[in-house]
Amino acid sequence: MTQNLNVKKEDQGFVIYQGKTIPVDTASTNFEDALKTAFFQSNGNNAVSERVAVQFTCGACCKRISEADFALQINGILLVGTLNNKCMLVETLCEGKVVDKELTTFAIVALDRVCAFELYSDH
Repeated sequence: MTQNLNVKKEDQGFVIYQGKTIPVDTASTNFEDALKTAFFQSNGNNAVSERVAVQFTCGACCKRISEADFALQINGILLVGTLNNKCMLVETLCEGKVVDKELTTFAIVALDRVCAFELYSDH
């Protein structure tokens, strides 16, 4: 159940999908509806051509998520994920070297920990 809240415009979220930024009224839209909005406002059933990568701090190390299909920012958090059961690569970097690699389909990152965000093409 979604509650309507009195939210300032700058507190509202957005979805980045297929290289497009789509505003989402997070005060009156739940997560599932926000994703549906982004997908339907994009290029319909076309294959995803733009990818999302996010780098964020994690203690003394840094983590980088790549190969994501979408990023959704709502109220200070960034939800990063893939579609169609694909995996994203999560690399842990310490002192500039990759020390661990994981695969996942979804991640939640505190927005204040994000230090880099990029959109890139598979081509």
